[in-house]
Amino acid sequence: MNEISQILTPERSRVRRALAMLGLRYPGGLDWLERRLDDIESGRAQLWQAGLGKAASGWAIVTPKGAHQVKLSTILVAPPARGQGLGRKLLDAIQADWCHHDVLTARVTVDENDTVTRGFFEAAGFRPLADGRRQYGARYDCTYSLDLDALGSLSVAAN
Repeated sequence: MNEISQILTPERSRVRRALAMLGLRYPGGLDWLERRLDDIESGRAQLWQAGLGKAASGWAIVTPKGAHQVKLSTILVAPPARGQGLGRKLLDAIQADWCHHDVLTARVTVDENDTVTRGFFEAAGFRPLADGRRQYGARYDCTYSLDLDALGSLSVAAN
């Protein structure tokens, strides 16, 4: 059973191990993670976990970016747990929280060559921004945006 929960006081060493790949993917990624962990502990960002205790297999960090806007700064499912719907369950729980807190827009950046992750976000309703291409080291990321207000309107219209 995969429980999705927000972690208010992260065990830093465990989160560092789980998200160690950030240091390989992004220049300064581990320093960025330390700053986000500080933000999580002070309530300026959120850490979400999928799974129970040491068996957790998915993590996400959400950072507020102004009134009614957030950035899904990181979402990761451990390789052995991929392809089982865990990432979608994690994202669904986070989206429900966004709706509860009147978030209208969410953004995420994705490696432009990572077609699997891009497809994951597109299937969840995120759309690429025309001017959202940014360079990270030797590679480029695309920025995706999710209009939660429009999603809410669509689900009301469908009922």
